[in-house]
Amino acid sequence: MPFSFIVLWLATIPTLALAHQDAGPAKHPDAGLEKKVVPRQVNQTQISAQILTPKVFERLTPIFSGVASLQIKGKEVFSKISGHADARAQQPIKRTTRFPICSVSKHFTAVAVLRLVEQGKVNIDEPLHNYVEGMTAIQKEGKVCTVRHTMNHLCGFDRELANVNSGNHLVDSEVRNAYVTAMNEAKLVHTPGTKRLYTNVGYDALGILVQDVSGQRFETFLKEHFFNPLGMADTGIETPVDADAQQHVRGLLWMKWFNLDAASTLMLPTNFASTIGASGNIYSTVDDLHRWNRALHTGRILKPETYAELVNIPEANKRTHTAGLTSTGGYAGGLIVGTYDQKDLEIIWHNGALVPYNFSSFIGWVPQTQTSFVMLSNHAVHVSQLTKAGLQVLEWQHGLLDEVSPPKLSWPAYLFLIFFALIFGGLPFTLYFYVQLFRKGHSKGSTKAFSALLSHTVYTPFFLLMVWGGPVRGPIIYSAFVLISVAGLFKRFHFFHGALNGLSKLHYLKIFLPHLAVTAIVGSMDPLGAILIVAGIASLLIAYVTANGRHTLKPKKRIYK
Repeated sequence: MPFSFIVLWLATIPTLALAHQDAGPAKHPDAGLEKKVVPRQVNQTQISAQILTPKVFERLTPIFSGVASLQIKGKEVFSKISGHADARAQQPIKRTTRFPICSVSKHFTAVAVLRLVEQGKVNIDEPLHNYVEGMTAIQKEGKVCTVRHTMNHLCGFDRELANVNSGNHLVDSEVRNAYVTAMNEAKLVHTPGTKRLYTNVGYDALGILVQDVSGQRFETFLKEHFFNPLGMADTGIETPVDADAQQHVRGLLWMKWFNLDAASTLMLPTNFASTIGASGNIYSTVDDLHRWNRALHTGRILKPETYAELVNIPEANKRTHTAGLTSTGGYAGGLIVGTYDQKDLEIIWHNGALVPYNFSSFIGWVPQTQTSFVMLSNHAVHVSQLTKAGLQVLEWQHGLLDEVSPPKLSWPAYLFLIFFALIFGGLPFTLYFYVQLFRKGHSKGSTKAFSALLSHTVYTPFFLLMVWGGPVRGPIIYSAFVLISVAGLFKRFHFFHGALNGLSKLHYLKIFLPHLAVTAIVGSMDPLGAILIVAGIASLLIAYVTANGRHTLKPKKRIYK
């Protein structure tokens, strides 16, 4: 098996190891939260805040591509903008760049449900299936999942539904109905109301609830009730139409000293909108999220009694965090609420991630100082550290920490280093063996030589495409390799003459089956890539048949003279 073929498969390992497709809250919320606690009143007295410095932020995020901003009472006191929105076009990230906010979307969905509560259309203590058309009772051991359970991740749904395409369920009625059917048939992991299990399924169900009860599209409801009144012009729902590189950021495989486009490098679909629903499908900008954060937590969106439901932590979710700074809290309604013993500081926050596209997000609010902190990133190396960095920024900002420490490099980051070393180290070798095919042929004969030529033509370009690929350069680079191979085959055909003559069906399968398998896999993610592979193989076959026919006729003419 060619070296480049192996590297092509290894390329996906580091990214898949980083996190789930929509990582949501990292392990941090439950780390050390073993002991349940009784509720206590948060001290709402004012706390003096320090001013975040570039040195502190860079220590927490030594590798950062994205936008970070900290505001106190609506006034920005710190911002950081770095990296590329599109590595292929070397387009820099701007303040107005739109980012997927991933699971930060969940509390938008929760707020939409609570708006329906204020309108008298929903009772959050009634069963979820009362408000979702076609849904049957979601229950286990006689206990039925309510709307409140769903908001608090207490329904018992698994994180995802296996073998179900949940994408587009907010815009495609057939997908929506199939998804609801899958929820009806799903076996709950826990009895509703007894134990928190973070899930995207429940919040997707709440998105469907908003549509069914309001009679409006989910995006229309959010824009009419929240985005438009707050002037959030750069916030909306991700759809294939919205995938505009001029406005939407693209994920990076970013190692500080160079940039790679995640979708192109890993051969993923350019647009990810069809893979997520109301649990994580909102895009926004740093300024829009600040507007939302201030409005939500200062009483401009929900009534006080309804807002109290949003930040209320059910008994089943309450924990104490004893590792490091001691705090109490847990998951509320699409938000995580924690109160520190030191200074009674309260932080309300959520995070999100979408892997392998490598988007990550964090939003935090401190009521005592009206501090809003937003981080939006499009690189993968420290996805798991973004939440910790966001919390430490707010902890340091309010004097809970005297100093901060840089994050430890996670083991998937080392896989990336090995992967990139294979790319740059392997390229000279693959090019050398590629050239040697035309200089000396193959030591095992013409059949092996032609098989190696197919492999090098199809896979060697991927070394270059992983670094310099793109919608324009990719086909150009690949086509160049095909032309070189066709020209070399004609010029040095004596190395390939008769390569396919007299072969058994099994031998043909050995030559072409691996290429067909790769074509199928690539085609499922990138139809253009599959077309290019098929075109390249077909071009070589046509060239071989043509050249083989010519060389077969020439000896016959010399024999009969």
